Amino acid sequence: MGSPVHPAVGQAKRLLESRLAYRWTLTELAGGLHLAPGYLVRLFRSAAARPPMANLAQLRAEHAATLLLQLHTDELSVVQDGGVVTEVHPRGA
Repeated sequence: MGSPVHPAVGQAKRLLESRLAYRWTLTELAGGLHLAPGYLVRLFRSAAARPPMANLAQLRAEHAATLLLQLHTDELSVVQDGGVVTEVHPRGA
């Protein structure tokens, strides 16, 4: 078993996840948790193998990918359900 994860890591992750679009700084995030920025980085690296801002970048990328997949699915379903195209040719061509 690994060492227990510091509660601040979970708190920081929840903060970041709840406000993905916010322009977080390490200083602001650490300050909100009443920790020094360097200490928060060390805690994150020991628990998540990356610093908090890299974790935020990954969360944002995953969120963007999910949105793109949803958008693609919605567009595809609109096209298919609306009979706009069959394969690569317009219907009736």
